[in-house]
Amino acid sequence: MKRDAYLPYDWRFVGAYVHMDQKERALDIFEYLMNDCRPLNWNHRAEVVWKEYELLKSMGDMLHSWAASDFIRSVRSMLVNDPPGAEVKNLPTHYGKLSYSMKKRGSRVVIDASKP
Repeated sequence: MKRDAYLPYDWRFVGAYVHMDQKERALDIFEYLMNDCRPLNWNHRAEVVWKEYELLKSMGDMLHSWAASDFIRSVRSMLVNDPPGAEVKNLPTHYGKLSYSMKKRGSRVVIDASKP
């Protein structure tokens, strides 16, 4: 089914597929949604996302905390529910780049953080 537009509610699918142990499907949807900032080059998700920028008719209201909370909840699920753990390399921060890993070992989570 081809859709010309969608709503940021679709972020909920990412977390749902993570919880159903379908990580690849969750990552596919995550990548699909991350490529749809509207207007282009904004760090924002419009209420209505048009796949083809030229078709843009209405973006709806802007800034939606419910869209942000679905995004944050999905990313959190991806990090917390991944059995091998999570690793971030050279994340830009106000204080410089940061690298860290979180891995489950038994009933504990081991965190290794470093500044490259």
